[in-house]
Amino acid sequence: MECGWVAEVLVLSHAYDVSAWHEFATGLASASAALTGLVLVAVSIHLREVLADPIHRLRAASAFVSLIALLGFALVALFAGISRQAYGSLVVAASLVRLLHVAQGWRVFAGEPGSEWWGTLIAWVASAVAELWGGISLLTGTGGGMYVLAAGLLIHGGVALRVVWFIFVSVSEEEAAEIQQAAAQPPAGGSI
Repeated sequence: MECGWVAEVLVLSHAYDVSAWHEFATGLASASAALTGLVLVAVSIHLREVLADPIHRLRAASAFVSLIALLGFALVALFAGISRQAYGSLVVAASLVRLLHVAQGWRVFAGEPGSEWWGTLIAWVASAVAELWGGISLLTGTGGGMYVLAAGLLIHGGVALRVVWFIFVSVSEEEAAEIQQAAAQPPAGGSI
């Protein structure tokens, strides 16, 4: 089976023209900026609970760093006249830093049996590898370029949302357990 037409579609498309992805970058910047603000407010409201648990702290840091990274990817793509090589270099560097961040998170979660983290870890690695591939592809001018990068960024955003969801579900479950425990205790001062 000949796959030459796939290569032609990618070559003829805007795979290596960063400026052609202006609308995608604008949407990504808007969404990641809004979500970053919401995460910051939500963590501030539940700061005691998040800081009290090392897993919550790591999740919050991962979500915040990931959303800031998405915002950075998007804003740099919006720079007027940015070359594919310059953008590809930034993407490669940021992807390698993200892989180091994922490795740091793995060490914390490795001992947590039954954790949802393993699925999240796989998705983090997949997104960082897709972003790395997209960056290298932009540098070399082959391999899918912005299409691969966009897929990685969308996975990246989805995983960041998943992590935020887990933080607040866990915090809410802990708060509900505390309320139930307090309600089960008899009032101070004897029987009614």
